Amino acid sequence: MAKLNAAARRALPASTFKGPGRSFPIPDKGHAQAALGRINNAPASARPRIRAAAEAMLHKGKKAKSPSLSQMYASK
Repeated sequence: MAKLNAAARRALPASTFKGPGRSFPIPDKGHAQAALGRINNAPASARPRIRAAAEAMLHKGKKAKSPSLSQMYASK
């Protein structure tokens, strides 16, 4: 995880922060893992948003799992 100094943190766009008051920055996978590790420190109302953003960052670039046969034929 890259360490964020004050200037680098200020330079991040607001969309990078998932918690209230510019908390829980998730600019990379290292920060996503850290956010999941500290999610209990966040207000309960912010936890779903933080978890979703962190998991999306961790799974970014990974190949989607192929659907099972039952899923393929369920839509027919």
